[in-house]
Amino acid sequence: MTLDLFLQYFAIFSVSIFKFAAGPILGMTTGTESWITALLTAGGMMTGVIAITLAGKPMRTYINNRFFSKRKKFSPKSRRFVKLYGSYGVFGISFLTPLILSPIGGSLLVASMGGKTSRIILWMSVSALFWGIIFSEGIFLFADYFKS
Repeated sequence: MTLDLFLQYFAIFSVSIFKFAAGPILGMTTGTESWITALLTAGGMMTGVIAITLAGKPMRTYINNRFFSKRKKFSPKSRRFVKLYGSYGVFGISFLTPLILSPIGGSLLVASMGGKTSRIILWMSVSALFWGIIFSEGIFLFADYFKS
């Protein structure tokens, strides 16, 4: 593996830690194969998920106190999150994380609602692989459609 190829793969992996959809877009623009892009994107998301999930309650407490201390505890937004978690649980939040949340945001949400670490990692992994394949193939097919 050349250094250029390694850096290309590392870039796809790294951006996927913070924003899931950026991985397949970067993979398409760099010419990486779609299946490699899907795996790198899923791996990047899971790196962020595992880091947040295993960091535990002290990190979540610090982040909440540092950045969100002035917000209301029962705002319309927090009520929506509680209702969403109550309706769909860990599976639902995990499934929606790549679509509407960042991997870090979804992990923080599920972990702060009291989800078990093993269930969070399991369902986030399934979601990451599923959406990684869908996003990568979709973006690659979409790009090919406009090339011709």
